[in-house]
Amino acid sequence: MNKHRITRELRSSALDVFIEEEIFERLHELTYGKTVIIVSHRLSTARFADNIIFLEKGRVVETGTHAELINNQAQYAELYELQAQKYN
Repeated sequence: MNKHRITRELRSSALDVFIEEEIFERLHELTYGKTVIIVSHRLSTARFADNIIFLEKGRVVETGTHAELINNQAQYAELYELQAQKYN
């Protein structure tokens, strides 16, 4: 069992969407087969996750993949669309 843990803060809010995508593709390559926990207010970052836990006021309100949460058309989808409007 690999007990190594690396903790890094990535402030992706200052990145443009193209650089952000490159960084997360590389992160995925480097961490394949490992558990990575990403905390983000930017849902464009969350879409890279295998599983998303959407919290509101410290409580879990939705869980699933990005596609599942978008299809649910609940709070995650609403906030994702709101944030995505900045880039359209």
